Amino acid sequence: KRAPVPTGGAPIALWREERTALGTFTGCADEMRDAEPPELHRLSRTETLILVPCGSGAYNFTTIPVIATGIAGRRAFHFAPFDYKPGWSEEEAKPMLVNAGWVPEKSELSSFAKGRGIGDCGGSETYVWDGSRFRLTEATSMGECRGAWHWIRTWSARVSD
Repeated sequence: KRAPVPTGGAPIALWREERTALGTFTGCADEMRDAEPPELHRLSRTETLILVPCGSGAYNFTTIPVIATGIAGRRAFHFAPFDYKPGWSEEEAKPMLVNAGWVPEKSELSSFAKGRGIGDCGGSETYVWDGSRFRLTEATSMGECRGAWHWIRTWSARVSD
């Protein structure tokens, strides 16, 4: 079941001290210096999704999803919870998204990792925010890079409002 995400103003930007703390918490401080600033998206009245840039390659950009709670300037951070970890984070202690996207109207978070630049292999996941964690709603995969543009659906779930 999809949780409604509040509409209205954007979350308050991270304070310098919060940005420093976020870099330390995620281990992405060095990558954050040269990247676009973290993306902030409202999940509820008290929770904010932060997509923290944490490295990039030729065509894949890695992001660590973090949930912030509390008031601006003194927010607490924890890794976004998932019912099924994104494909690139199975070995990691923290969730890792690739080429992440957030669609607030659908409370939907996506990850799309290309195995090579032309995008004929890799994996993707789509998650929906249920109010407490991100739930896997669709996964696709193409393990071999052989010019196949239609990846195989490996998971699908029906989302209700």
